[in-house]
Amino acid sequence: MKRTMTRAEMVRLIVGGAAEIPLLGLGRAAAQEATPVAAPSSASPVASDVRFRRNAKELSAAEKRAFTDAVLALKATPSSWDSTLSTYDQFVVWHREAFACDVMSAHMGPAFFPWHRQFLLLFEEQLRVVDPSVTIPYWDWTVDRETDSYLWQDDFMGGDGDPDQTYAVTTGPFRKGEWEVTIFDAADDDRKPYLMRRLGHGEQAPDLPTTEQVETGLAMTAYDVAPWTEGSDSTASFRSY
Repeated sequence: MKRTMTRAEMVRLIVGGAAEIPLLGLGRAAAQEATPVAAPSSASPVASDVRFRRNAKELSAAEKRAFTDAVLALKATPSSWDSTLSTYDQFVVWHREAFACDVMSAHMGPAFFPWHRQFLLLFEEQLRVVDPSVTIPYWDWTVDRETDSYLWQDDFMGGDGDPDQTYAVTTGPFRKGEWEVTIFDAADDDRKPYLMRRLGHGEQAPDLPTTEQVETGLAMTAYDVAPWTEGSDSTASFRSY
């Protein structure tokens, strides 16, 4: 009989193992030797700290500005974990290193969702050190899927890349000249110091998921199935699907 992991089991893993999740992006030796580093005390979540993550489409102009300003502030603030990095770039490094991890890798395995949930929670805590009113908004791509939708306007994420400038983002708060990309993959030979976008042209995923596809995934009862890798059956594994 094929062994599966249910959603209930996954919840227990998330709750019971939350303290270990920040180490999931480290290699085997580093994970054994690392000492967990707590987030700044002013940003630590407490039981009464109830917050809402809202549809980004519903944010006011002031709320959009508060979010983007907080992200910009993290880019300009030294990391509490590594003084050679900004706080924002610290998260980029953690996410990059999580691909090379050989212990409960954050990608293409059961740790995918809990690792990224903890990752986003810690990032949100850092945003709230800058501005306690900020939470990470969500994007409903089943509804707003056009390349000129509200998400890609000048007052939020900025627009699509300019094909005459190697698809550099030239509008919005993270535009070329205002936002510097400093962290790259080791094998990346095209190291441009600015954001690049070419919306809708991804070879592996040229289209966004539809409402029907989202509902199909949510209807799956097994969180994951053997062999617990990128080879897991995507028709039986919620995580793989």
